[in-house]
Amino acid sequence: MPGIEIKKGVTDIGPVLNSDGISINHNESIEKISNWINNINSISSQEVEFLKYENPDLIISDVSPMPLIAANSINIPSVVISNFSWYDVLTFLPENIRLKFKEYYDLADFCLQLPLGTEMNHFKKKYKIKLIARNLTENLDEIRKLYHIKKSLPCVLFALGGSKNKISFSYDDNVQIISLNTKFEDSITTHDLSDTVEGQNLVSIADLVICKCGYGLISECLSNGTPFFYLADDSHPEQMAISNELINRGINSRVSFEDIKQLHISSQFLQNIPKIGRDSIDLDDTINYILKFIKN
Repeated sequence: MPGIEIKKGVTDIGPVLNSDGISINHNESIEKISNWINNINSISSQEVEFLKYENPDLIISDVSPMPLIAANSINIPSVVISNFSWYDVLTFLPENIRLKFKEYYDLADFCLQLPLGTEMNHFKKKYKIKLIARNLTENLDEIRKLYHIKKSLPCVLFALGGSKNKISFSYDDNVQIISLNTKFEDSITTHDLSDTVEGQNLVSIADLVICKCGYGLISECLSNGTPFFYLADDSHPEQMAISNELINRGINSRVSFEDIKQLHISSQFLQNIPKIGRDSIDLDDTINYILKFIKN
């Protein structure tokens, strides 16, 4: 990112996923996250030294409690921007560990709540904001040229990163398959673009995206008006919150691994998929909330 300096380090610990890359392994997650929370004050003290040197006016977290602890200890204002909180998602944790998340989230001055997520009602001050997604870095023709994607042929993006399941389905020879960290059976030929960090560019040129039920890719599908199928886990609070909101919007595109296996992807199949509206991305409210807070 031009003009942005990245400081390497561990800022958050999420749950351990099972081999499907979607469902949570509760036992391993409890051990890993409990250890993180029990040592979080030591970790945040290292962050304090960095903050003292940089002396920022504001800390923004998505959605780790660690920087909130550090910011509070040296009286720097902090804001959370997210579509979920770990307190809402990690309901399987021992209650004493889960309540620590709530305690640390209370340190934030306020929360900017994105759509497509959990309630986040435990934040003491919360403002709902519109969808945020990454902008394209090039125009569509340049993106296709960069990734060698023919405009004249249909294109499907698979983005099922983290899943160890090998994906199988049938498709016509003229369909271009793009892969973002997705494993396929040997019979499937793909453009493997897993090294790219600009996934929103790939979403913009796809006729269909097949992805996990996460805010990132789904927000980019909605902002580009790209139809998508998604996989979700019934026991994952964030995924189900996203899925329920999509259904309320009239987007009934949840699938299973077995559904994907039965697919035959052709030009006609892609043409028959219902179109979706393009969500507008308007950062003004978000920026105004932050600027007003800093000025006050």
